[in-house]
Amino acid sequence: MACGIFDRYLALLGHWNFPLQKIVTLSTICILLAAKLEQPMQPSFSRMISLLTEQEKKQISKQDLVALEQDILIRFGFDFNFPGPVDSMQRYLRLVNRDQDGTIWAICE
Repeated sequence: MACGIFDRYLALLGHWNFPLQKIVTLSTICILLAAKLEQPMQPSFSRMISLLTEQEKKQISKQDLVALEQDILIRFGFDFNFPGPVDSMQRYLRLVNRDQDGTIWAICE
């Protein structure tokens, strides 16, 4: 999930427009957002910063993370629905009229 957020954000923004010095900040907030979406207990900004190396801690502040999280949410339009491999397979099977065939889904389970 974090990699998907990272890739999607850079694709929307353009990787050439994103400064290399902020990659650690982007990586950290992507992991935090993924944890917020997937885990029952979300990590805090302070906890995420405490897991970084000393050099990385000097580059990142809580305000940087909050600002980047806000930018990601706005650019995504609060839409974190990513089509995964199962969704793609279901769509493909529907297109070739094989979605009613129970033998294919028996293999997947």
